Amino acid sequence: MHQRPGLITPHGRLSIMQDIEVKISLVTRLSDQDLEDVVSISDHAYRDAMSPGVSLLTGGKLELIPGLFRAMTRCCLMDGECYIATEVSTQNIVGTALWFPPGKQLWDTDELRQASGFDVFYDKLDQATKDWWINEYCGQVAAFLKEHYGPETQQESWWLNNVAVLPEYQGNGIATSLLHKVLKKAATNEAIGLCTDSEKNVVFYKSLRFKEIGVFHIRHPVDGSDVKVWGFKQYGLGVRT
Repeated sequence: MHQRPGLITPHGRLSIMQDIEVKISLVTRLSDQDLEDVVSISDHAYRDAMSPGVSLLTGGKLELIPGLFRAMTRCCLMDGECYIATEVSTQNIVGTALWFPPGKQLWDTDELRQASGFDVFYDKLDQATKDWWINEYCGQVAAFLKEHYGPETQQESWWLNNVAVLPEYQGNGIATSLLHKVLKKAATNEAIGLCTDSEKNVVFYKSLRFKEIGVFHIRHPVDGSDVKVWGFKQYGLGVRT
């Protein structure tokens, strides 16, 4: 995903090439319709990119992708920082980013897993994929972060769990702006981390000066294929607005 830079106007909106004007907002609540729009954006973006990650997490049951992103978004609204990109002329949501600040993590408690709908999503997985979540996925990610992330752990860092832009709006700097909200906000001693399974996104994150900290491979729970995952890290800019 190659992003073109936009310009911040005096009104705090992002003026983008191709006459698209987008506003980036931190939201703590979404209407039912807006929630479904955000879920749909992630669904379309990841399917369009043919991301192996969503197949991993759903055990190849792609019909479960909306439930996965719905649980992510709800959890972020409750315990993280949820940003949306809205096209000013239409008021349509065209992008989203789900961040968790230091001290917070996605689905970190039984209460969050239940309230966000993660338990409903998990119950729909086949038994092999459920076992994979517990016995392989969580442990491999934790071991990778412990080995490669350095003195800061994921729990002590800003963590990007998801960024997605509608495919037809990609290439206009929207994802960059969604990331810059936290890059500027985080203190200079606060680490910012993320993982990606896309080589295209590797180029994108490096263009934003994220440092590649390592790579790990994870087995697909159903077909046994190998999926490559890159880890990235950067520090905040400490720009308080």
